[in-house]
Amino acid sequence: MTQNEKHPEARPPHRVIAERVKDIRRRRKMTAARLGEEMTKAGIPWDRSIVANLESGRRKSVSVEELLGLAYVLDVAPIHLIVPLDEGRYAVTPGGHTARNHQVRAWIRGTHALEGHTDERYYFSEVPVEEWTAAKIRAQVDALGPEDRADHEATKSAMLADVKRLDQQDTTTGHEGEQR
Repeated sequence: MTQNEKHPEARPPHRVIAERVKDIRRRRKMTAARLGEEMTKAGIPWDRSIVANLESGRRKSVSVEELLGLAYVLDVAPIHLIVPLDEGRYAVTPGGHTARNHQVRAWIRGTHALEGHTDERYYFSEVPVEEWTAAKIRAQVDALGPEDRADHEATKSAMLADVKRLDQQDTTTGHEGEQR
């Protein structure tokens, strides 16, 4: 039994994207024809029938270019089209791997590996230094408890000084420490 069979409520990405596009388009009071026109202006030749086929489930795929175009036209981050906002489960792969929606959102954002699947040493090895540094600082600030709030400003200033120092170092050395 695959995980998708264990969790039949887990929706595949193309269904989620279709549902999210339909919901956002309607909340923006945009017709399917207008969405098609805006996609065409963005360089992706769509029309009302393509939008209708996607939203009805007749169209079972969306290319990366189309996904990014939809996010651009609807003025949302791509992740908000890919993963539902609720706390259900998500069909990560057609072969049956599912995960909770919040875990998938963190995985796509690059903040956490999927539980039980990825060696974190490999997963985080592709994070740019600047993002890694910013994430560490955010984690340190988030870890401050209520009793530490009085020291928060001093901690924040020290962290910002560290970032500035790292930025200055980065302008004189490359990513791996080689001279530029």
